[in-house]
Amino acid sequence: PEIFLKQVSLYGSQRVALRYKSNDQWQEYLWSDYFSFVQKISAALVKLGLNSSDKVCLVSRNCPEWLCIYMAVQSLGCHLVPIYPNSTAEQFQYIVKHSEAKILFVENQEQLIKTENWRNTLPDLTKTILIFGEDPPDVLPYAGLLLMGADAGPHFLQDQVDKLSADSPAGIIYTSGTTGPPKGVILTQKNLIFVARSFLTRFHDIYEEETISFLPLSHIAEQLLTVIAGTIVADKISFAQSIETVREDLLQVRPTLFL
Repeated sequence: PEIFLKQVSLYGSQRVALRYKSNDQWQEYLWSDYFSFVQKISAALVKLGLNSSDKVCLVSRNCPEWLCIYMAVQSLGCHLVPIYPNSTAEQFQYIVKHSEAKILFVENQEQLIKTENWRNTLPDLTKTILIFGEDPPDVLPYAGLLLMGADAGPHFLQDQVDKLSADSPAGIIYTSGTTGPPKGVILTQKNLIFVARSFLTRFHDIYEEETISFLPLSHIAEQLLTVIAGTIVADKISFAQSIETVREDLLQVRPTLFL
């Protein structure tokens, strides 16, 4: 998060950070837009009672909202726990319950349906947030979350990040569970920065590249390339519409860095 804020200060409204396709047109978020979303989400999560070291689960395809939520949660010193979108309802429930998640972000109605039988029964889960689509009464819409955090002071996010250290939480990655139920691996800020900088040391001429994100962000490899390394070197990140459209998206984006 500290590196993120430095890039926001450096690029602000002068450079595109994130791109996504909507209605056959590529839409762009500047670094200043990226910062605005992250700060609003962070402030809203604090209002919802999120405290340092709490867990937040996220199930969604790759999209700008994924990165904004990721950065907001880390800025508060909390664990982001990603879940693969193709998880069954049982797998989904297991991770949310086992991680003792306090907040759950779901992408759409397809994912929300998987939570119908259990989201109001888990003792640790206090709020479910729907990123896209119409929400039932017990679910908070993403737009409502942004509105909730819109009154944050200009230095709110910086103040939160100033409290972090190298040993602050970065997230929990659940294993595939081939020898039993999935097991959570706790990561710190130090873990992620070490691996990302090792990669960038090997490829020292990478900076301000154009990349495309299509591998699941739930996997640590895509997180390291797209979020961590991408933040360090100020990449312009475009999000593929789906795995089926990657070839088409590649031709349009023409990335200079590709995993």
